[in-house]
Amino acid sequence: MHDDLLLWVKKMEKKLKFRVNLFSFWFYILNIAIMVVSLIISIFGTLQLYYKFNWSLFNGFSSYLLITTGIAALTTFLTSLIGFFVISKKISLYKSRLEKIQLEKLLWEEKIGEYFSKNRNLNYYINVSNICGISWEVMENDKQDTK
Repeated sequence: MHDDLLLWVKKMEKKLKFRVNLFSFWFYILNIAIMVVSLIISIFGTLQLYYKFNWSLFNGFSSYLLITTGIAALTTFLTSLIGFFVISKKISLYKSRLEKIQLEKLLWEEKIGEYFSKNRNLNYYINVSNICGISWEVMENDKQDTK
């Protein structure tokens, strides 16, 4: 168990805010990368149309355009998969945890519900640790192991 419970809760809240901001930053960076790569694909596709689809692999500029277009398309595909399925899921997970912690903080500050009792700081700590996925039993076992 931690020495100052309220300090630990504030630290967890800052940690979640940092994670939300970090994953949001990467989400927007990947979306900008998708936009730029899509622009490159459209330009190279237009040039391929202008040169009448010369598919000869060893034909200088046309093969460069074909290979670059393929690499850009693959990059766009992988970036969109990472951005939309992995990062957006983590953003929503951390945002929901942060909103739950902010609700618990509001209830704690206003002394509503279970926070009306004498052990309101301990209840607040337990609820926030449960929201963060840290079980109370594990913390109790760690406390006993250190003695």
